[in-house]
Order: sequence, then structure tokens, then C-alpha cells
Amino acid sequence: MDCKDKKISVIGCARSGIAVAKLLANKGAKVFVSDSKDVSNFIGEKQVFDVEGIDYEFGSHSERVLEADFIVVSPGIPDKIPILKKAISQKIPLFSEIEIASRFCEAPIIAITGSNGKTTTTTLLGEIFKEAGFPTVVAGNIGLAFSEVVHKTRKNGVAIIEVSSFQLERIEKFKPKAAVFLNLTPDHLDRYANFIDYVDAKKKIYANIDETDFLVYNFDDSIVAQGSLEAKAQKIPFSTNQNLTDGVMISNGKIGISSKNQKKWICSQETINIRGEHNLSNALACIGVAKIFNVSDEVIIKVLKEFQGVEHRLEFVATIKNIDFINDSKATNVDSVWWALGSFKKNINLIAGGKDKEGDFDRLKEVISKKVKNLILLGEATEKIDLALGKHVSKVAKVKSMHEAVNVAFELAKENEVVLLSPACASFDLYKNYEERGRDFKNEVILLKEKFENG
Repeated sequence: MDCKDKKISVIGCARSGIAVAKLLANKGAKVFVSDSKDVSNFIGEKQVFDVEGIDYEFGSHSERVLEADFIVVSPGIPDKIPILKKAISQKIPLFSEIEIASRFCEAPIIAITGSNGKTTTTTLLGEIFKEAGFPTVVAGNIGLAFSEVVHKTRKNGVAIIEVSSFQLERIEKFKPKAAVFLNLTPDHLDRYANFIDYVDAKKKIYANIDETDFLVYNFDDSIVAQGSLEAKAQKIPFSTNQNLTDGVMISNGKIGISSKNQKKWICSQETINIRGEHNLSNALACIGVAKIFNVSDEVIIKVLKEFQGVEHRLEFVATIKNIDFINDSKATNVDSVWWALGSFKKNINLIAGGKDKEGDFDRLKEVISKKVKNLILLGEATEKIDLALGKHVSKVAKVKSMHEAVNVAFELAKENEVVLLSPACASFDLYKNYEERGRDFKNEVILLKEKFENG
């Protein structure tokens, strides 16, 4: 991509906005960064931009944003803001950060999307390729902007990128060598007009791939499976409950790969160390991708045995008085919580709530009534969740802080039970992101453990 002397605006000064601004400036572009938040939020960023020679504005989006050959839009910013409406009316191209970064990528790209499991799958796949000796970059929605590390990519390596629907909205030529489509359930309905719009955004992951590329997809998800018919790529389905003629599957407790009904068994499903049936599905997706690149069975088995999962996703924190505390702060939608609850055989004391994404909490009624004893609610969605689920548990406690949530949960829980933070909501009412929320939970649990142990 030749961007020397091009005028490029970047809207949004979060991690990906800063990274793509630096990348483009280093490639000779005249970059202008604009963010509507007050300048007091960006003291460090200003220093970076001054060093890099990048122009910027804070507090509003001026008309200067429109003086651009194209605009890079941070994923959290919707098209409905006035400056983007003007850009669209003037036919100024809008791109996502992953679109720009991909044009400078030397390595084949493996792109992973879905409503749930993206981060676990991306991280696990990264460990498999690193163990196999590939020069490996892991980035994207997982927390490290693609633009920050694209210079590290090598032709003989891989770039493993977690991509969200927001990032996919504004792609043009983004073309992964292998696209991974994990699942689809209603999410981000505070952003999209309806579920169909959300699905359409996700399906862009295979918009540009062709017969030389691969689509690894969840055969058990009817929407994903139906959508896969539109893709021109070579298709590798995976299933936890179907004996596939072609694809990756589990049968009689064994994980295998089938091609033209010729099956090769790799290992037992017990090899997979991480908890939950949904993680069996994530592991199958990783195996499907690994085999495209001829990774050995031995490497795959080794990593599956050793992989401990990712922070904030069903993460064990501590045991206090035979009560296990689990951090699942990354469960920001209803379906994530459904899977999390199904991962435990013990009674659960569930801490939930946060900023509502128009989730359908009624979908949790059955599993809540079977699995959850007490419900501890925190954040903006408290009343909505209580209305949907309160009558299906023994007790509902409404709290104002994570400190109170952890301590109330501990008081309500009995020995051999679980206290699970699995919010079913975004974190932005009380926290910057789900990571900050998860760290707050873990900190409160550790403080409680120290208090209990010290008498």
C-alpha cells in the first residue's frame, strides 16, 4: 500500500487508532487524529503524536477530518456520528484498522471471528503455531492492535488475528488465508438495528477469500453452516456431535480428522485441558487450521494438554473455605454465560450485570434455574436482569461495587460451591473494559482470601 504524502484521518484515539496512526505516519502519510473526548484523557498520546509528527485534535471532530484521501475509523465508533455521516455523503472511503494493517502484512493471515470463543481460540492457535516453530504474530481484537505488530510478520510465518464485527464492517480487501467462523448468537444489538445486520457484518470475514483460501467453520451452528455455502474457499467444518465425512470431529470421546470419509484419530477429547464443551469446539477449530499448515499431531497434542486458557475467561482465582472463585469477566453477552454455567457441576453463586447490550436474558431462565443458587447483580442492567431471572434463584442481592459483590457472594455461598463472575453485559458503566472489571474482581477475591486466612 503506497500512502506516501496521502492525507489520512484517524477517528478514535484508543489502542488501534494510535497504532494505525503511527504505522501510516512511518509510511510517509500525512496523518490527522481526531477524538471527541477531552484532551485531559490523552496526555501520553499527545506526547507520542508530537514525537511522531502526527497532527491531532481532541474534544470534537472538526471539518478537517474530511480533508482526507480516506479515513480510518476505530472499531467502537458507529457510522451514525455526524462527522462520519458527512464523510459517507462525500464518498470518502472509510476503513478499519485491520484493513490497513493487512495491506502491510507479509505473512498469511488467519482471521478468527464469532460471537464467543474468539480470544481463547486465537490464543490457543497462537500457542500451537509458536510450538510448531512458525514466526507467529497474535493480534487484533484480542488486545494488541494488528498495526502495532504487522512489521514483525514474516512470509514463512503466520499472523493470527481476532476480528470483531465492528472491525469487519469497514474492510475492503482484507483477505485471510484461513478464516475461522466459530458461532453466531445475538450480540451488540445496542449497535446493530437487528440480528441480521450483526450476522452480515460477521460474514464479511469470508467476503474476499477464494478457492486458494480456507474457511474453517462450525458445522453445529446452523446460521454459520448455512452462511458457509456463500464462501468460495475450501471448506473445513468442525463438529462436537456429528460424524463428518470431511472435517474435524469428536466421536466416542476421540478427536479425529476426516477426508473423503477416511478418518484419522488424533487424541482423546480428555487431552483438552480447558474447561467446557464450548472449548472442545474451539479446540477443533484450532486443529482444523493447524492441519492446513501441516502442523504435526505431536505439537497439537502437546499444546492442548498444556494450555491453561486465557485471563478473564473461566479463570480460576482462588479457593476460600472450599468455595471456588472464577473470573469470567469476558462473558459480555448472554450466550457466553450460558456456556459458562454449563461448565460447572457445583451450585453457582453468579455475579452478573453491567452495561446492557440489549441482551435477551430470558434465554438464561432454564440454565439459571438448574445451575444458579444465588444471583448477585451489579451495574446498569441490574433491574432488567432481576426482572428476567430473579424468580428462578433462591436469592437476589443488588450491590453497588465489586467489593460488595464478592463479599456478599462469599456470605451466600456454601462449601463446595462456586462464586462465578460472568456478567452477560459490557463493562462500560463502571469500568474501561472487561479486563479492568476482571482485575477488580480478582483483587477483591485475593483481599478476601488474605483477610480470611489472617483471621
